[in-house]
Amino acid sequence: MVHREVPVAEGGRSRKGLYFLDDNLFDFWFRFVYPNIELIETENTEQLLAKLTELQLNEYMGRHFERIIAEIIPKLFKDQYSKVGRWWDKGEEFDIIALNENKREILFCECKWSSNVDAEKLVKKMVFKSEYVKWHTEDRKESYSIFARSFKKRISKLGNFPVYCYDFQDIEKALVSH
Repeated sequence: MVHREVPVAEGGRSRKGLYFLDDNLFDFWFRFVYPNIELIETENTEQLLAKLTELQLNEYMGRHFERIIAEIIPKLFKDQYSKVGRWWDKGEEFDIIALNENKREILFCECKWSSNVDAEKLVKKMVFKSEYVKWHTEDRKESYSIFARSFKKRISKLGNFPVYCYDFQDIEKALVSH
């Protein structure tokens, strides 16, 4: 019912664990239904809709989008990465980091539950944040990936770093081909 997540690049030894509900029904219930039970029971739909803003729903969907992407990264990248998970430290975070410990390859990923994402702008921020991830800092091979509804601007490289941009259609094509 509940699972604990620790930053993936710390190998499970972290004290920074966060706890999440595994079951989507319970997660939805405790996020939207339980806090608004009085409004639901009194059928006060106007007040309920005003309270359940699009921002809340987008935040909720974005978190679940990240979980789905973390599950399919091994398929998209043909099992190139042995560890996949979230990472955070001192106010910085990556939605997903994938590690190939044998080859010392690291894939930094951001998931955006939004459209018209500017990949170049986002990857520049990711490159800056990647310096905070203390995993084979001196000799790792870095690459970057963005998952979004759609892109305003895509890139395939930033400097020497490969960049992979996946929108919904790209994800579907990649999964169907497996």
